[in-house]
Amino acid sequence: MRICKILNQTQNLNEKNILIGISLGNRYFTLENILCYLEWALAYTCGRILILIPDRLHALNYHYRNGYSTARALNVALRKGTDLNSSIYKIINKFPSKNLKRITVIRWDEALDKKLLEKIKAVNRYYVHNSTFHSIIDSIVNENQPPIDGVTTNQAAQYILNELPILICGLSYNSTNYNLLPYPGMSSLDYLANAIQSGKKFPELTHQLNPNGQMTIMEAYVN
Repeated sequence: MRICKILNQTQNLNEKNILIGISLGNRYFTLENILCYLEWALAYTCGRILILIPDRLHALNYHYRNGYSTARALNVALRKGTDLNSSIYKIINKFPSKNLKRITVIRWDEALDKKLLEKIKAVNRYYVHNSTFHSIIDSIVNENQPPIDGVTTNQAAQYILNELPILICGLSYNSTNYNLLPYPGMSSLDYLANAIQSGKKFPELTHQLNPNGQMTIMEAYVN
């Protein structure tokens, strides 16, 4: 694995639990590359590995960026999530049992517990009431892909506003906090998340989310 940049580098990176978030819209995540990320994660950390398939969340992109109807967007996203989930299990089932015990695969609905929902609500409230934060989020939306005709920036921002708490705080699942995210790329959103986590930007939001400064984002590519 080729590591290009690390945000919030700590002394115990190889003790962290690794979150592999697979964007349905990122073509880099071929099955071969997903396997490489998994093999690297198993060797890199002594902790656990969580693979997140944000299928229902990605329905927002299909709806607001591709112009699909709400029903079609959800159907496509969930179908792709089901297919990807099945393909990943075919990969990991080839691992020895000692490695299988360290890997969990979940979809967006399973990740969306009460704590994450509260954090998403907090980020959305802050987006509504803080004009500076609102402007930065809108800039990131337009930087990635401007909304299609008839879609407001506020609507197109929903994907970002839902994933931002994870980039700031990590993701807790079954009493385990996953706080090292390797990803093929580093964006303005990652830098914003890191600045909020440390309290350097929007400390009021930092206080509301209470991230504990543990989340590490790693720009990582398959060699």
